[in-house]
Amino acid sequence: MHSAYLNKLTSEEYNNLKKKLHQIQGGKCYICGQDIDCDLQQTNIDHIVPLNGNPRGEDAETNFALTHEHCNKSKSDANLNV
Repeated sequence: MHSAYLNKLTSEEYNNLKKKLHQIQGGKCYICGQDIDCDLQQTNIDHIVPLNGNPRGEDAETNFALTHEHCNKSKSDANLNV
C-alpha cells in the first residue's frame, strides 16, 4: 500500500525525513541492522506496522523506518515491529 503521507512530501522534505530516520536508527537498516550509506545505497522509507495489517499501522512519521531497498523488497508486507 502506498503512503499518502510520503507522496505529499517534496523531495527536500523526503530527504530530510530520510536523514532524520538515519540519525534515529544510528545509521543502521531497520531490517538487517547493517550500516546504510545513503550516498551509495538505494534506500526506502517503509511503514514499521503495515497500513493494511492487523493491527493497522498509521501513515505517520512515527511509523516509518529507513531500510536498504533490497531488504525492504525481501520482506514484502511483513510487520517490521515483530
